[in-house]
Amino acid sequence: MDVSDLDLLLRMHRGEAVAAETLWRRFGPRLVAHAAAIAHSDAEDVVQGVFLDVMEMKRSECARVRDVAAWLVTLTRRGCLNALRASRRERARRARSVTGAKEVRYLGATSDLLRACEALPRRQREVILLRDILGLSFDQMQIALGVPRSTAASRHQAARSALAALLARDNPPARQMEVMHG
Repeated sequence: MDVSDLDLLLRMHRGEAVAAETLWRRFGPRLVAHAAAIAHSDAEDVVQGVFLDVMEMKRSECARVRDVAAWLVTLTRRGCLNALRASRRERARRARSVTGAKEVRYLGATSDLLRACEALPRRQREVILLRDILGLSFDQMQIALGVPRSTAASRHQAARSALAALLARDNPPARQMEVMHG
């Protein structure tokens, strides 16, 4: 006996694993292909998120669905667009965190210092930001980074040395001191 898509949806919503598996077999691969065309690498995550979101919806919302295929495609498309927006926002946040952030500029970081920080590896850039820009202590950095205090301190020392070398390469000696000390 062939079970309708809506019946499978409602049974999946009640927590029936067999219904969820059947619904996945019917729609999963096509939804992943659709999501891949929109969100590329996040496709499987988006579709899995759609199925999880359906489980958390109110039963009355699922019962109102008339065309399960179209509804799942709509939810998948919405999930892809949300993932793309989140990714764009994250890239913008990362770009602002070292370059162009008003807060960083306000704290007296010069464009030379910002440019040099961009050239550092992520871990070194992070400890410079935490210690020298945000003013965290090594104890606070231990908590924030989830590493021993000594590791935070040694990373910071290595980052300062690397930053000094970058600044020495790009700036005359008198300018280095001005850049490093504000």
